[in-house]
Amino acid sequence: ISAKRLHDIRPIVTNLAAPAGAWVRVELALVVTGKADPKFDQRVAEFVSDTTDFLRSMTAQQIEGANGLRRLRADLLDRARFRIGAGAESVLIQTLVVQ
Repeated sequence: ISAKRLHDIRPIVTNLAAPAGAWVRVELALVVTGKADPKFDQRVAEFVSDTTDFLRSMTAQQIEGANGLRRLRADLLDRARFRIGAGAESVLIQTLVVQ
């Protein structure tokens, strides 16, 4: 059995597509399994960049409620698996503030 590791991601703060002037701050953690990857830090940086771009394309309404949060978590996991690989087991949303 592979050991699970928890990797905290630096907070991401960016504007949203709508409403005008809205922004989001999100703090994430990745649950990762498998062998250590020498390019892990680079892959995480790419994931953070992708996530920032993705959040900029979202509206505050898309993130609202339990369904919005569930969709956001699923989208972030897809991005994590694309950038980091199948070892990205889950994305934990620790803090989410929309203002």
